[in-house]
Amino acid sequence: GETMTIKIGMLKVLSGAIKASGVAQEVIMAFLARAARMLDDNMIRNLLPIVAKLRLTPDEAVWQFISALLTWKKRLPSKLKSIEDVIRKWGSRCGVAEKIIPLFGEKS
Repeated sequence: GETMTIKIGMLKVLSGAIKASGVAQEVIMAFLARAARMLDDNMIRNLLPIVAKLRLTPDEAVWQFISALLTWKKRLPSKLKSIEDVIRKWGSRCGVAEKIIPLFGEKS
């Protein structure tokens, strides 16, 4: 698979674009679901915090993202564990914290 390295400047531009655009907000979770299917922890580590700040309401793309994470857990749990904090923070801000418990268990 192709991996894209995101630079700090690009993150700021992306963050602003996602916050300013309703269309971008609608597609970002589908994009992150694709990243999860590709086991792209770097993309999720960089983009999910931007999405968490938006506090988007859960929709079909959110459920697809969570489903992709559950598949990821079966395939390569150690790599998923490396982004646990990012995923937990997103889950609590977006109201889906209980849906990500199967990924990592209860927070101790």
